[in-house]
Amino acid sequence: MEYERGDLQKDFGKGNCCIKTPYGTIRFKQGMMDGRVIRQFPEYGDVKDPARKHEVPFYEVYSAALTSL
Repeated sequence: MEYERGDLQKDFGKGNCCIKTPYGTIRFKQGMMDGRVIRQFPEYGDVKDPARKHEVPFYEVYSAALTSL
């Protein structure tokens, strides 16, 4: 089986890469190919800080961000 590995274009927290959650605004890293979003993940620091501030587990804020997409 052959495959070709390529690099995704990245977009960090610009424009539509931000989501409002009950814990605040979370930026997303987006991997794009041919102008389409292929992957997106919440920015670590934007999840960690509100989790500490609200005294909730990291995963709770992370899940809220993903659910808000």
